[in-house]
Amino acid sequence: TTSPHALLFNQLFRDLSTMNKPSLSTLGYWSSLGSRTDRKALVQGYTRLSFNDSFPVDIIGTILCFYDCVTYWNFNHAQLQQLYDMQYKQVLVGPRITFGTARGDPLHFCCTLCPSGWSHRECVQFYVEFDKEAMHYRLPRCVKSVTVYLVIYCTQLKYEYRTPKTFVNIESAQGWPPYRLCDLKMAMRNGNHSSLNFGCYLELLRIEYHSHMHMLNMIASHDLPLCSSDHAAIESDMDSDSSGDIDCVSLLDLYRCYDGFFDKQHQLRRSSRCCWKAKSALLERFKNARHSQGFYSPNFGNSTWCLSCSPLGIKQSYEGKFCIALKLLRLPSHIKSVTVKHEITITSDDGKFCVCLAHCKEFDYHHKASRFSRCREEIGSWRDCKMLVFSVQVEIIGQQCVDDDVSMALDS
Repeated sequence: TTSPHALLFNQLFRDLSTMNKPSLSTLGYWSSLGSRTDRKALVQGYTRLSFNDSFPVDIIGTILCFYDCVTYWNFNHAQLQQLYDMQYKQVLVGPRITFGTARGDPLHFCCTLCPSGWSHRECVQFYVEFDKEAMHYRLPRCVKSVTVYLVIYCTQLKYEYRTPKTFVNIESAQGWPPYRLCDLKMAMRNGNHSSLNFGCYLELLRIEYHSHMHMLNMIASHDLPLCSSDHAAIESDMDSDSSGDIDCVSLLDLYRCYDGFFDKQHQLRRSSRCCWKAKSALLERFKNARHSQGFYSPNFGNSTWCLSCSPLGIKQSYEGKFCIALKLLRLPSHIKSVTVKHEITITSDDGKFCVCLAHCKEFDYHHKASRFSRCREEIGSWRDCKMLVFSVQVEIIGQQCVDDDVSMALDS
């Protein structure tokens, strides 16, 4: 179960990791979350500094389990063959991630794995979805949708997928792009791996309530205190709504059930930029990629943005095209959308490859990427280079709040 207190540790770790500090040596690590070893070292260092080596090892282990926001799913050597032998559309159900308290109506997510595919045969498909049984096959009372930021990855593949996702019903799910089973087996053999290790990170971004929860929506999005007048307004709103069959106390319990899980410190930066260099091992992975295989830049702009690159196409219909996207990862809870001017430049060290892109787009959790695809004839070849340099500049020129009907331009 995810703890609200874990947000504090997670913010600290984000500040010390690749998410916000591109100058750190950990930038070379392939995952935006850093490594499990890094998280363990941070907890051990904190306990030594705070308690002068007086903490027993088993208690340090408990603290790590409590504060580490990443959920792990491991398959040992004996389990691998069973995984390979599973049939098309056979599903494995993995660890659960819970947001909420017993007094409220918790949100239960779980990881699922289709080793031989669900929508694509002979592909490993990893999903995050609601634990339907634990949630009694329905969304919580009054909840219309749930938006989370998720990162799912596999250590042996050095493969990661990042995106915000809005779950609108109990059947909603989000998976990474299909990864070919034959490529997984090859990676396991070439790396001489004896286990397969998956990870999942979930962060609660927004909960949208039904109409009779309008006042509670406003309170949640603006982090306002709940006073007696709020109680009266909610009750009045419920009286005017024929669907209002839940008492005010229950509504407030529901709000408090989730409130502690939101990162209310997150702020947008008016202007942000990132320089991402693909070279050595990462560039080699670019050159060996197939369509639908993507790679991510470090997060930037206070962990609001990242670049996503599929050097040989985002899917089969784009095969051979160089695809690049500016991707929205998260917004402050009171912001519904932002309008952004952005410029992306990609160059190779040998001068044979150059891409210059500029666009203005409105981003929200339903329109979360600005995508571009280019043929080789338009941009040249990067196959012989030793380094690709991605430069991106983002400027927010307008934003719309959750409860506003009109967009607001930012002052110059």
